[in-house]
Amino acid sequence: MKDGRSEAVGIMRKFINWLYGVLKRYTAIAALIALLLVWFGVDAGLYKNYAIIIVYFITGILPAWIWSAYDWKKNTVRKYDSGIIGSCFGGIDRASLKFRKGMRFLFSGSFNASLNCFQETAEFRLTDRETAVLDFYKGMCYRNMGYPTNSAQYFVKSIAEGINHPDAYLNAARGYSRAECINEAKELYDKLFELDYHKIYYDFLYTDMGMMYVRTQHPDEAIGYFNQGIEAGMDVQSAYGGLALAYLLKKDAEKSCEYYRKAVLSNQPDRESFIAYFRDSADACGMHDLPVLSEETAKTEA
Repeated sequence: MKDGRSEAVGIMRKFINWLYGVLKRYTAIAALIALLLVWFGVDAGLYKNYAIIIVYFITGILPAWIWSAYDWKKNTVRKYDSGIIGSCFGGIDRASLKFRKGMRFLFSGSFNASLNCFQETAEFRLTDRETAVLDFYKGMCYRNMGYPTNSAQYFVKSIAEGINHPDAYLNAARGYSRAECINEAKELYDKLFELDYHKIYYDFLYTDMGMMYVRTQHPDEAIGYFNQGIEAGMDVQSAYGGLALAYLLKKDAEKSCEYYRKAVLSNQPDRESFIAYFRDSADACGMHDLPVLSEETAKTEA
């Protein structure tokens, strides 16, 4: 009985999905036909008969607009980023359709295609808020394509245009951090701390800043931020790993090994990657004979 009911539910879902597709196609086609009829009606002098235009609007354009707005409102991408997108790009105008196409590309991993769509969207007449939203997602494209400076610049631009969202600050800070623009990154990280976003959203901000200073060979600053994270109880496992790396830079084998062991024993996220990264860093620092590396090799061979 249960199998039969499950099969019936499956068939119903397939039917609903099919009907959904038909309705989407119908509204698009109906809108196109309505526009053509209105256009040719005006050319033929039928515009005096307002009833005809009203009928065209009701039967074609209005349903298409309502369905498009409903579809966008229920769209998973929009729901996920509703705090950023808001009510922008919800119509059936060319800018909205082009933007939504870009979003589909973005969330499917086609970042070049997505960026192209967003650049084409920018050529239309947009509101200030839509321009800000567009710049935010251009930043997302550049981030995912591996261009941190471009990414950071677009996120900062979106902030200046009114996107007061923690993700904009975080992505801008990380972009500048990866581009080794320390002063710009620190300014944005400080803003996140000032807004208490490290308490509300991001418990890894101390670790983020610490790793920025590790990458740029400033171990003392890195150690300060890692210790602050540990004292606050935020992202402690990663902070232990960061301290192990920072003390490598200072050639302090004893402390580096101490924090390495703490990181490995405290369920360090992505443990194997951390061990490999630590080993490579030790080699780069000329400290390949650390006791903990010998211990790890022995465990692996056993």
